[in-house]
Amino acid sequence: MPRTIEVTELILRDGPNLVQLLKPLAPESPVAKQIKKNGGRGGLADVALSVAGVQKAFSALKAKGIQIIVFVHPKTTEAAALGYRVEVVQEA
Repeated sequence: MPRTIEVTELILRDGPNLVQLLKPLAPESPVAKQIKKNGGRGGLADVALSVAGVQKAFSALKAKGIQIIVFVHPKTTEAAALGYRVEVVQEA
């Protein structure tokens, strides 16, 4: 089944750093739902951390009681509540 494109993406890059801007194309897309949940305002949805070894990073996070959901869950524990999703990525 073909996948529906739900967002338009713009990447701003400065060396190894980048900012990804997303615009929803459908009201049922996850991005549109996040904006609606945020009172119609845009804002920070998640932060990505580049690591040398993603499995090692996940293991270290899990050892600290962090729940992994592809993203690090924003409400993992009271001691580690981040308020936004964190993504861990490994560059090829």
